Amino acid sequence: MVINRFIFHFAFIVLFQGFVFGLGDNQHIGAELSTEDVVNSSQISFNYTDNDPLLDQSKSTIVSEDLIRAYSFSESLTVTSIPVEYQQYLYVDFVDLAATTLSDRIIIKGFNKLKGRVYVNDHEVPCDQNGFFSFDYQFIDYGKQVVYVTFTTLNNQFITLKKKFNYLYEPEFLLKNVALKRDVTYFYNTDLFYSIKDKSIDDSVTRADLAYFLMILSNSSYDIQTVLYVVNDVFEEDWYYDAVNYVLHNQLMGEFLDGNFYPERVISKLELLVTLARFLNQNLLANRDLGFQDFSSNHWSSKFIAASLKSGLIEQSSYLNPDQKITLLDFVDIVSNMQAVKDVFLVFDDLDQGYNEDTDVLFQFLKPVVSFLEDSKDVKSFQLDIVSHRSNDVVYQDTVVLEGTVFPSLPFFIDSFLVTPNILGNFSHTLNLEPGANSITISRDELSNTFTMLYLNGYDDLSGHWLEDLAAKLNYLDLLMGANDFQPKMRISRYEFIVNSYPFFYPLISEKLANYDSTHGLGVTESITITESNDDLSVTESITITDLEDDSVDKDYLYFLIENDVFSLFEDNQFYPDRTMTRIEAIAAIVKFMTLVDEGYLKSNVSKKFPFWDVSSSHWGRSYLETAYNNNLISKNNNFYPDKYLTKDQLIALLSKTTYAKKQLALVFSND
Repeated sequence: MVINRFIFHFAFIVLFQGFVFGLGDNQHIGAELSTEDVVNSSQISFNYTDNDPLLDQSKSTIVSEDLIRAYSFSESLTVTSIPVEYQQYLYVDFVDLAATTLSDRIIIKGFNKLKGRVYVNDHEVPCDQNGFFSFDYQFIDYGKQVVYVTFTTLNNQFITLKKKFNYLYEPEFLLKNVALKRDVTYFYNTDLFYSIKDKSIDDSVTRADLAYFLMILSNSSYDIQTVLYVVNDVFEEDWYYDAVNYVLHNQLMGEFLDGNFYPERVISKLELLVTLARFLNQNLLANRDLGFQDFSSNHWSSKFIAASLKSGLIEQSSYLNPDQKITLLDFVDIVSNMQAVKDVFLVFDDLDQGYNEDTDVLFQFLKPVVSFLEDSKDVKSFQLDIVSHRSNDVVYQDTVVLEGTVFPSLPFFIDSFLVTPNILGNFSHTLNLEPGANSITISRDELSNTFTMLYLNGYDDLSGHWLEDLAAKLNYLDLLMGANDFQPKMRISRYEFIVNSYPFFYPLISEKLANYDSTHGLGVTESITITESNDDLSVTESITITDLEDDSVDKDYLYFLIENDVFSLFEDNQFYPDRTMTRIEAIAAIVKFMTLVDEGYLKSNVSKKFPFWDVSSSHWGRSYLETAYNNNLISKNNNFYPDKYLTKDQLIALLSKTTYAKKQLALVFSND
């Protein structure tokens, strides 16, 4: 049915017990049942049919900041760990990765067991059918950055976990000194040195490099428009122009007598230490024995070397090597002892500083997430699985607990009661039932559908029996006699067959029986007219049944069955009501009757290979058994056991497959 452009599709599958002639003592009669028909739950799907926003690429959801916050699990938009109530269902692992990494790729693994989506930043990550995912994330830029992993939940919210990383450039070098190796790596990831990533640790350091380092470290870009220092070999277009002016202005370095700065000249160790001591503004101590064998304490620069020792730029040793040409490795080894440089390095290890946690960037990442959630809401569809019961289940108590799952995990109504599922979408609701069929309405917003449960009176002696539910349904339809005891293994006599078949057969012949007396002109309790054929001559005689009490059965019904050869009389016009019927006799009687009311019964459209080994082609009942099998009155088995006595449960199973019973069962208990 189509209502308001939505199709509500029930995937309810009603399980009726299969009744089949079996082997040994447990022999049933009835319908074949495929294992594909057996289900453990009922599923209700509410599907959008037209212009699905999730499929309509032309639809554009406008995602505002307020809308993003409305869908967020956390008021702060992000969390640093999975909330406790979700830890069994959401998980993320940044595999073998510390906060500081030199690798440009990380593997992000985890799961979302809430049937939701997973995003890394604004990229949707595919999950397998169990919710597991693995994503190869690649860093684009060096430096401190935040990676956001977002989960959508069953209740149409998102949970965003943030993870801070510091992706560092790794220069190519081999060092055994771990501390120096760390300092070199950190230095390569600062802006203290011009074009540092283009340099090798073996490259020489120039005067221009040193000037640039000092200008950046001082955090003071020199204003060349205020004071302009003119040297012959430094020009405005040079990358070191500002740096040279800075060191000249602050008298950290000087020009030579010829008016040149010589920016490309490689610095010596002595020049480096003197310049750094000036930069640090250390107190200069003269006439101090420095202890170097290759450097005199009377040298003009000895006070700068003393300051370098005092400030920890270098350590005391036998040789200073003042004329040593400084490589980048030497440079880092010395300047990393400066407190200002140490402060720069500390930022790399500080997980609270230096990260760009711009809310605008996060909003951009969350837009596709919220767009999906908003579109999911607009689709207005959900799926509900009832795991505790199936639609049309028979229960024998007036109270049941309905349990199941719903996706998405949003509140919905069971009849007039609001049901709120948990974070997994699981719900539980107690229902009070009225006798008979209970149509239970399940709805959310304008979507609704029904789920049927049958509260019936069962038979005490059928508890757990394969016929239990079917017998309760037939009893509800007034097709069975008795209220408490069914006596399933009672052997069926000819009289019991007449009594038990009457509710199933009589409605099919009631119109004929209405005029039965006037047609025959005789009393229903006196005699029956039998027409016999002998040598093409018809002989009609009136016969009185001698072994049935007048009020024991409906005589019109009995006479109809006898006159139409469904049953026969024995010698002396006796019916033998107490005679036990065999299984093949019951099949023959039912097939004869069904042939009377349905001319096509003998001409079934289905012709199946006869499966029963113990009923030969010459057996008197073979044709009846073939007709019953072709019309699905009985199911396939190797043996039929034709001469075994018929029990009541087998008879009722057979009768439930006849025309009137099938129609009544489908009308009352089926949702087709």
